[in-house]
Amino acid sequence: MQRHDHPSPLLRTAGWLVLLGCLPHALGAGALPAAAAPPAAAQGTDPRGPVTLYLEVTLNGQPAGELIEVTRHGPGHHAIDAAVLRQWHLPADAPDGTPVVLESLPGVSTRYDAAAQQLAVQVPPAWLPAQRLQPEDREPLQLFAGSGWLLNYDVYAQRSRTGPVNATTASVWSEQRYFGPLGIGSNTGILRHADSGGGTSGYLRYDTRWTRTDPVAATEWTVGDMVTGSLPWSTPVRLGGVQWSRNFSTRPDLVTYPLPEFAGQAAVPSAVDVFVNGFRATRQNVQPGPFTLGGLPTVSGSGIASVITTDALGRRVSTEVPFYVSSQLLRPGWTDYSLSLGALRRDFGIRNLAYGQALGSGVYRRGITDRWTLEGQAQAGRDLAVLGLGTVNRLGQWGVASASATRGQVRGTDAGIVTGNGGGWQYSLGYQYESALGGISAQQLGRTAGYGDASTAARDGFRLQRRSRQINAHLNTRVGSFNLGWVDLRGALNERNRLAYASFSTSLQRDLFLSLTAGRTVDTGDTQLRMQLTYLLGDDTSAQVAFSHTGGRNQAQASYQRSVPTEGGWGWNASRSITSEREGRYTQAAVQHRSRALLAQAGVFGTPGAPSQWAGAAGSLGWMDGYAFAANRITDSFALVSTEGVPDVEVTYDNQPMGRTDERGYLLVPGVTSYYNGRFALNALEMPADMHVPALEKKVAVPRGMGAFVSLPVLKMRTATITLLDAGGRPLPPGSAVLHEQGQVPSVVGWDGVVYLTRLHPRNTLVAQPPGGAPPCRAEFDEAAYAAARDLLVTCLTEAEGAGRAGPAAPGQRT
Repeated sequence: MQRHDHPSPLLRTAGWLVLLGCLPHALGAGALPAAAAPPAAAQGTDPRGPVTLYLEVTLNGQPAGELIEVTRHGPGHHAIDAAVLRQWHLPADAPDGTPVVLESLPGVSTRYDAAAQQLAVQVPPAWLPAQRLQPEDREPLQLFAGSGWLLNYDVYAQRSRTGPVNATTASVWSEQRYFGPLGIGSNTGILRHADSGGGTSGYLRYDTRWTRTDPVAATEWTVGDMVTGSLPWSTPVRLGGVQWSRNFSTRPDLVTYPLPEFAGQAAVPSAVDVFVNGFRATRQNVQPGPFTLGGLPTVSGSGIASVITTDALGRRVSTEVPFYVSSQLLRPGWTDYSLSLGALRRDFGIRNLAYGQALGSGVYRRGITDRWTLEGQAQAGRDLAVLGLGTVNRLGQWGVASASATRGQVRGTDAGIVTGNGGGWQYSLGYQYESALGGISAQQLGRTAGYGDASTAARDGFRLQRRSRQINAHLNTRVGSFNLGWVDLRGALNERNRLAYASFSTSLQRDLFLSLTAGRTVDTGDTQLRMQLTYLLGDDTSAQVAFSHTGGRNQAQASYQRSVPTEGGWGWNASRSITSEREGRYTQAAVQHRSRALLAQAGVFGTPGAPSQWAGAAGSLGWMDGYAFAANRITDSFALVSTEGVPDVEVTYDNQPMGRTDERGYLLVPGVTSYYNGRFALNALEMPADMHVPALEKKVAVPRGMGAFVSLPVLKMRTATITLLDAGGRPLPPGSAVLHEQGQVPSVVGWDGVVYLTRLHPRNTLVAQPPGGAPPCRAEFDEAAYAAARDLLVTCLTEAEGAGRAGPAAPGQRT
């Protein structure tokens, strides 16, 4: 049975009344007044008048900051205080406090979002402040330097036979070095011993000096024996005295020569990618406005840079810019210099102490612009006066040209070195161009007959060449690399030597290489030809076969060699030369072994009638941090890694295994690059579970010639579980904070007063802080007491209860 609901009579009556009331309006619509015009806001005005809003403003897509007061008259009509516009670098000439309509400024458009209460403002990008973008700053040097002594040595002995005569010689070259906070003091020399047929015997000193560097200022002081600073067109000499010089090698984070910079502008926030010769060099995020991108990774020679700007919508703009970079130039405003004062050294390598007249020598370089570097040199002494000026200029994208002129005068020198006391001139001209495909360089240096400088003032018979001319060109192709050159030398007595040469090298297979060399001495007519094949048998092993023709003499040579592994092991080499003459046959063989302490080697060489045998050893002996060590030859810097007495722990340097710590927990790393943040780390994967390493790695930079102590402690975990009781013998409440004072290790009290300690000490002190504001308490116990008990109950007393009575309560089983 269905039920139907019907509306009541009252509802039906009300409905009919509503319908009848609407009917006249529907039928008489044409009698109504005409439709009203659209609101004023739709025509650019607001009938309510100006409205003051506080909106979030974006400037070319970038938020402008806090909420900005905006006076809105309608669409396309927004006014902001002139002072605010000037903060945004927009051209508003009205006084502060005067509203300026944004849309009245040329090139400015706006878009108002009522729902988000935002006003998007678009302005010409050139109005916005310029941005100078730099790659991320390089990590600052973490310099570590200790104090200690170092002895480098090289022992060599040889026995030779020439006919019936045997000659035996032995020598020990050594360097004694002390390093500490005040710098480095060093001395080098050689001790020789020879029998009656082997030459002279005795000790010969080379250089003795003290050096102190300042990495922050990139400067260096030297007192003692030194070599004066020089330029490509000046001659260095040896002095005994004092020197102050720039030393950029202490700051590897600095690039001293100008690098290319690229400019552009972004209308909205964008990303900028720079590709140099097809490889991405950097990626930077830029804000709207003009930008300059500099500080790119070091490049050299000619190249093409592609600057690609990509906005948030994926739109890309690409620009290609050619550039040329040369390390001969100096950055604008940067200086490089060396000033030396002392006495000229004479007969170096022959006599121990032989010094001549006093001399002052200096060189100076300054970057004037990105394209121009100024150079100068000066020398002055009793019989000497030299002054020179030079310049290096970048010729756009076409290379670098250099020139110099020097006036030099030496009075009272040996006959034949200079002609008269009137002095003379030296000049130099040079050009260089480099690119990925090849390059060319040309250099000429000439001197007039009367020219002299510090090298001739030493009065040891040295003579400067009258002229030197060199030209070299090289080309890189898919076939191989080609090299051509020409050398023309004219000596002090007008003798001339000219040489033309050419070479070619290529890879025939992945492990097979071919090189061809040819040369001809023009003045004598001698021709030299050489062909060599090299086959790589492995990472450290190679074999070579060579054929040569020199002055009408043919020679064939075969050799086989294995390099000594850096981490230690055996190496060897052997070669055999065969000519048409028996006296020209030459045999050579040697074997080497590198251990942790030294490099030992021995071998034979010679012709059938004159064989020779030799043996030698090279290494270092040192002392640092109370630790004496023997190691391979330390030419630069070193580090002494300590695990605080834990032996047999593997140490890596820049992810390369260096060895394991000895029984005292030390490992010496001799091959450390100076002024470089090297990463020393421990291999924790091999350590037992009860070993704890607070710091697995440490970055350390070592100054040149010094040693650094690198502490990476390894702690043996001696854990303990004890029960803390209060003065009434009740367990401390759960959640009480506990600090183990000896190790500064925090812990917490668990249920029944149980505390877990990660590392015990011979004497242990705990400070507990119960929750709820109760006063802290102290507890003390010995490691021996813990070892004697299966479970240790320790009383924790507040200061009022007498901390002096704190100690083990009752060793025994916890219940």
